[in-house]
Amino acid sequence: MSNKAASLTSDQIDELLLSARYGDLEDLESTLSPLLSTSSPSSPSELLATIKNEDSNTLLHYASANGHLEVVRYLLPFCDLSLSLAQNVSGNTPLHWAGLNGHLDTVKLLVSHIEKLESENPEEAKKLNLIFHPKTQPKETDAEAGEDDGSERKLWDVRNSAGRGPMSEAQMREQEAVVKFLLESMIDGPQGSTLQPAEPLPSNPKLETEAVEKQAANLSLNE
Repeated sequence: MSNKAASLTSDQIDELLLSARYGDLEDLESTLSPLLSTSSPSSPSELLATIKNEDSNTLLHYASANGHLEVVRYLLPFCDLSLSLAQNVSGNTPLHWAGLNGHLDTVKLLVSHIEKLESENPEEAKKLNLIFHPKTQPKETDAEAGEDDGSERKLWDVRNSAGRGPMSEAQMREQEAVVKFLLESMIDGPQGSTLQPAEPLPSNPKLETEAVEKQAANLSLNE
């Protein structure tokens, strides 16, 4: 952790999280820009990663959940792959929350950012892919298996604690535009995909996702 990150108090962190939730870009910039501009090249993401609450919700989680596009645009240049794919205690990434709340432009921005970083940082992407998407059916022999690169699922298609990716969460909220975009991204993305595009819905989605949906619904603001 950088000295700049360590200098943020708990009150400052709470205020920054509220600013991200309510889309207060001016407040975020006034506090973060001096810290980010004086950070070393490797530390902006480290700094932002320290700004989260007890449920591991980051600035990007809150801005994405409420579709604050300008705030997301401000934050993303400082977010590396790990931070862009950060999971909260329920396993949800910023993309999960943007998708289930139907913020299509935010979803597009997040997917584009993650795929750009993936192409620019293949080794980091490979490590994260092994974490998020381990192969479920290994080869019969070591010779056949070779080096394990993880599954061929899109890197952004992270599963939450209930076992669902961003598209399934959007499906459950009937966010058709988001589902259509993510489905097309799985099939026709920049590097293509050999995956089956559709994610099966759980047999009893209401029971399995009640806690996650309640948590995410509380993030939506009445503007």
